[in-house]
Amino acid sequence: MCKFTVCIPSYNRAHTIQKPLDSLVKQTFKDFEVVVIDDGSSDNTEEVVHQYESLLNLRYIKKVNGGKHTALNRGVACAKGELFVILDSDDQFVPTCLEKMAKLWDRCKDKDSFCGVMGKSMTNGKMIGRPFPESLHSLSYVEYHYGNYAGWFLDCCECLRTDILKKYSWPENLETKFVPENYVMDQIGLKYKLLLTNEIFMDKVYENDGITNNVDNYVKKNICGYLFNAISKIEIILLKAKKAELKPTAGKYMWCYYWQLVKMDAEQKGPRIKHISLLGYAMWFRYNLVQIVKSILRK
Repeated sequence: MCKFTVCIPSYNRAHTIQKPLDSLVKQTFKDFEVVVIDDGSSDNTEEVVHQYESLLNLRYIKKVNGGKHTALNRGVACAKGELFVILDSDDQFVPTCLEKMAKLWDRCKDKDSFCGVMGKSMTNGKMIGRPFPESLHSLSYVEYHYGNYAGWFLDCCECLRTDILKKYSWPENLETKFVPENYVMDQIGLKYKLLLTNEIFMDKVYENDGITNNVDNYVKKNICGYLFNAISKIEIILLKAKKAELKPTAGKYMWCYYWQLVKMDAEQKGPRIKHISLLGYAMWFRYNLVQIVKSILRK
């Protein structure tokens, strides 16, 4: 077993994948494997990746195109590292990323309560989101997404215990090429916390054709996956999370987002919640009222 499995899911990224691979060659910490999951690329990704076989402990796995979430399932299933890190095919680690992750994790005295380490990312030389407060040493994914600090920290970079990840998976029986990563992460957050650091681990690049810069179109194209994920927040996270970890408006936010997705799903391709609570009906009324007001103001 090695310390880390670095998983790079990729689809037609021959023009960018050298960036993450070069950053791995430059790592000051060497006890890691690299698993590139090629999600059915039609470009020369394989040719580019094979150039790094003599430089890295690398495995290249090509599969039928199914979307990033299916590539992550494959990566987790074959991972041999103690800790698992996702590195997108257009991002790069800073040279000391894995070294600092390993040191912070090895200092943890209560590993049974923690699932990994979360640090910061940067883009164009600037930290993304706010730094973690000095008094905040740990956080669950549930708190990160729906607690009092929701929306503060934005894109971060974390390593997770592989043994925990192997207990979960992203659904593959949906008519979609994308299920958000937080579908699994939030369920992990019901049981475990992350150690926090303001160390910069990753340098992110937001490509023009990437998800971040095309989020509305991407959601419409993969509405089934987004709806499935939104339903899981209401039926699993909202019901099972510790109330102290959720801010008072978390339930309202989850329901409003669900109704927003339902509105986008004009062809009714995606799943629906079977049992709507009073809060759900109230947020349906609120959402539609807001849409009517916006429509009037636009005229």
